[in-house]
Amino acid sequence: MANASSKDMPRGTRDSSASAPMPLRPLDFWERADKVNLVVLSFGWQGKCSIVRMHLPMDHDVQRLHDATRGLMRDVKHSRNWRCEFCGDFSRETQVQTVTRASVNPPRVIMSMHHICDHDKDACFKQMEKIHQEVQRLEGLPPSPLPRPPRKPLPPTKAYNPPKTPRRTDWTYPRAGSCAGCQTDSSLLGVLQACEKCHLTR
Repeated sequence: MANASSKDMPRGTRDSSASAPMPLRPLDFWERADKVNLVVLSFGWQGKCSIVRMHLPMDHDVQRLHDATRGLMRDVKHSRNWRCEFCGDFSRETQVQTVTRASVNPPRVIMSMHHICDHDKDACFKQMEKIHQEVQRLEGLPPSPLPRPPRKPLPPTKAYNPPKTPRRTDWTYPRAGSCAGCQTDSSLLGVLQACEKCHLTR
C-alpha cells in the first residue's frame, strides 16, 4: 500500500516520515549554531597543551567532516617546536584521535593531536596506546591495539645495501615547528612568520 500524502492525512496528524530538526544543544561561549564547531587539542612534553577553536561549514556527514579536518594536521604540527609528549625528545610524528558528534545540533568535532618522537620507540608507543584504549573506553568501544604506522623506508643509500638488522629510525620526518614549506630542521633557527588567517602554519 502506498503511503498517504500529507494532504490526505487527518488534521492534527504529524507525518512521521518527515525528519524533524534536532533540538539545539547548549552551546559554549565560542560555538555557533549555524556551523560545525571544531576543537583541536595539541599535547606535548611536560603537560604543554594548546587549544584551537574553529568553525566549519555546516555538515552532518561524518566522512566529509573527517576529510575536512585531515588537512589541519599538518598546520598544527608546524605550529611550534613541539617535544614528544612522553619522553621530551624532538617531536617528528603525531598521533591524532578524532571524536565526531555529527548527530547533535550543531555538530561538534574534537581532534586530539599527540606529538611523539618516533612511533617505533616502544616506550613512547606503549604510553600512546594506553591513551588510545582509554579513549575507546570512554566512547564505549571494546579495547583494541593501537595500529602501528607502516614501516619507515630506508634512505636510498641504505636501500641498495641494507644492514643485516636495519634500524627503522634511519628514516626521520620533519621536526615539529619547522617551516611547513621546506620542512628542514635548519629552518627552526630562523625567524618564521605565521599565517595571517590560521596563525598556525609557519
